[in-house]
Amino acid sequence: MADAAFPEGRKLLALYPVLLFYLSLAWMVLIGFQQGPSAAVSTLPAAAAPVPTPTAETAEVTVNVTRALLGRQ
Repeated sequence: MADAAFPEGRKLLALYPVLLFYLSLAWMVLIGFQQGPSAAVSTLPAAAAPVPTPTAETAEVTVNVTRALLGRQ
């Protein structure tokens, strides 16, 4: 900041937003690690169950539900 034209009393005022940003960033990191690094992994959803392959019966049910919703028989 040597090339910036700040009055002597205003340099801290100019640095305040930068320091506030880094302080808040450090605070969020520290709060996030209070639970331990494995806490983030345990909140992930489990692997999805395999989707069953559609059969003729499920296709017929889908068609019937769609017709009922649209009001067609």
